[in-house]
Amino acid sequence: MWAFISVIFIEKLYLNNVLVMLVLGCIWVPQIYTNTFKGYRNTPCIYYAICTTMHALAIPVYIKGASENFLGLKPHPLFMIILVVFVALQVVVLGIQQSRPRFLLPQYLRDRMMEDYYRYETTFEDDAKLSTNSFLS
Repeated sequence: MWAFISVIFIEKLYLNNVLVMLVLGCIWVPQIYTNTFKGYRNTPCIYYAICTTMHALAIPVYIKGASENFLGLKPHPLFMIILVVFVALQVVVLGIQQSRPRFLLPQYLRDRMMEDYYRYETTFEDDAKLSTNSFLS
């Protein structure tokens, strides 16, 4: 019974291209969002991201690209290309976020977000201003 219901659900899902794009095309969007706003550099390994993306897109590419698929749907090659390019861009963004997690934000937003963090790079003048005692006096 559940198999029949799931096949009907899958068929209705694949009839609507917008649902396919939202459900199956936004694989890495939550990870990209978390990396951007929390500044995480430890993103998934790029090889893991590529393999996971290939496995996640196998069924949508088969159904939208093959003329003889098991649901009997007409192929939609333009949508298939848009879906693959969209997810590939997400993987590229994940790869860039391994070195610069907030590169998607404009510079003024990055500066405002970094106000609460401690700066590890200080100059001698900054340290001298903070010092109240002196060994010379």
